[in-house]
Amino acid sequence: AFAKLIKEGRDTAEIAATFAITERMVEQRLALGRLHAPILTAYRKGDIHARDIRNLTMATLKQQKAWWALVKDDDAFVPTGQRLKDWLFGGAHVPTVNALFDVEASGLAVVSDLFGEDSYYADAEAFWTQQNAAIVDAVEGYMQKGWAQVTVLDRGAYFSRWDQP
Repeated sequence: AFAKLIKEGRDTAEIAATFAITERMVEQRLALGRLHAPILTAYRKGDIHARDIRNLTMATLKQQKAWWALVKDDDAFVPTGQRLKDWLFGGAHVPTVNALFDVEASGLAVVSDLFGEDSYYADAEAFWTQQNAAIVDAVEGYMQKGWAQVTVLDRGAYFSRWDQP
């Protein structure tokens, strides 16, 4: 029904007001309605977990079809839950709150989780290009302020203690 109203020219705010629900609920339902038809059918039959359906609303149609092909392949590993989210974002889902740079000014593609509070970078490598530049700028700023040393750990390195050599 919401998709039909959108086609008729109504926006999410109007639809939300008509049904006395939030715009976010309208956006969630529209995202669910855009899922690849076989995925929706399997969900209705109880073959797919609701958590995975929510994650799949962040996927492109191409990704949805690729994931569905994995489901249909008895020999394939089908990512679900957190692994599905990683799979959708090329191995790592990077929340936008992790950015040391201006998210909007960066121009990077961002995907919002309509069923959660986070949004993620569509391309983790593009994020790291921007992030690394911001780290270099921050280091230079600290050095100009008179810091004797700034240590930057490699991506994924664990920082356990201040006094560790």
